[in-house]
Amino acid sequence: MTNAEMIEKIVSKSGVTPQQAEDALIRNNWDLLDAMIYVERTYGQQNAANASHYSTYNAGNSNVGNNQGFDGFDEQKPGFDGKSVGEVLKNIFQKSVRNGIAIVHNEREIATLPLLVWIIFILSSCSSVLLLMLVCMFFNVNYRFKGNDLGGSKINGVFDFVYDFVQNLKKNILG
Repeated sequence: MTNAEMIEKIVSKSGVTPQQAEDALIRNNWDLLDAMIYVERTYGQQNAANASHYSTYNAGNSNVGNNQGFDGFDEQKPGFDGKSVGEVLKNIFQKSVRNGIAIVHNEREIATLPLLVWIIFILSSCSSVLLLMLVCMFFNVNYRFKGNDLGGSKINGVFDFVYDFVQNLKKNILG
């Protein structure tokens, strides 16, 4: 981006004069982001009527929280039901802590670990964890999803299917 383009961008986004924009860029070694922050701190909201987007400046800013980024694009992406990516990730994290997978041996629950722990185990050593789970099924260990969000019978049917398969395989091998 040329110097003239940077000046134009600051002018269009903040409503300051070209001279003020150039001064901000010079004071900040032509770093666009630092210059924008400088403009906001120095000139505040005095030129807000001329600006084409909100300011991140928080003192009395009525535009805080309008979900528009530096370039004026909407941060709420389609496919998230109006939620921002951060809200979706927060929701996933909360559900992964609230819900878990129970380890069951001979119909008796041994332990329940949060889903987040299982995700970390699987991501760190996917094949080892899955192989260990299958081997444990040979010794009558089953797994169950627990929690309000994941405790349904459909999702636990996957574990039941694999457990039944392993038990049938064990019967065929051992006789």
